[in-house]
Amino acid sequence: EEGGGTGTDPWRGGLLLAQHIGAWIGGAAVAPAGGLSAETLFRDRHVVELGAGSACLPSMALAAACSHGEGVDLRPRTLVASDGVDETVSAMRRNVAENRLDNSVRVEHIDWNRLPAKKDDTNFVPADTIMFADCVYNEEGASALYDAIQTMLKPGGNVIGVLPDFRVGLDSFEKAMKSGGFCPTIIPRMEKELLIGPNSEKHSTEKFLCSGGGGKHYRLLWWRDCRAQ
Repeated sequence: EEGGGTGTDPWRGGLLLAQHIGAWIGGAAVAPAGGLSAETLFRDRHVVELGAGSACLPSMALAAACSHGEGVDLRPRTLVASDGVDETVSAMRRNVAENRLDNSVRVEHIDWNRLPAKKDDTNFVPADTIMFADCVYNEEGASALYDAIQTMLKPGGNVIGVLPDFRVGLDSFEKAMKSGGFCPTIIPRMEKELLIGPNSEKHSTEKFLCSGGGGKHYRLLWWRDCRAQ
């Protein structure tokens, strides 16, 4: 899609987060990190993915894993995949429909630079959990993402995100989150065998084309909202 900006193509960070969500829901990992569980993040929660891009892989992975999961029902109460670019939102809506997940994933246009209007909306529902991956590219974007999180997250909520080690704006974003009262914890990355299966050739990600490099230097993080403490 022309005009979709960075959200036109899937990014490696989104794939990594999607893989881990699938493993958490599927039981390959008991918990993403100490003190955090998939049940806490997702079960009956209002979950919002920011900057999802046209692929919205984490949201679709969450919806698909919950629909096929066995045992504890971890389905979110609502699951919103969002982006701020009209063309990207249109492409995302088509991708969700083509994967037959439009009954589970709600696609929305959320402009990080127009959040006050969203917050004043009587239909605005604060998120229990916010997800994002590969959303910081410059200082302006870092500030906008932080503003979106602190505006949209319910007090006491959780944020899970994927960040590369080297990119303009990352230092500013992480400092803003910490000074704003969000306590960070590194989520250990799982071995590839737990993510895609030990002998699963058809699920191999080696030939999956993504922007953002090979993913070696990406970090998974969990921020707990400590603003009320």
